[in-house]
Amino acid sequence: MKEEVNKILEIIKNNDVKVQQTILLECASRIGSKEWQEDIKKLIKRMDKIK
Repeated sequence: MKEEVNKILEIIKNNDVKVQQTILLECASRIGSKEWQEDIKKLIKRMDKIK
């Protein structure tokens, strides 16, 4: 799984944060479990609060 994550990060690194988040959510909905998707959504909400 780590290798797949690194591939995704390499692809999205040149995009702005919102695009990165959208791509990650799309990937999560396709390859991750429901719990993992929820954790990603919570992480993005926490990141938005930090901004």
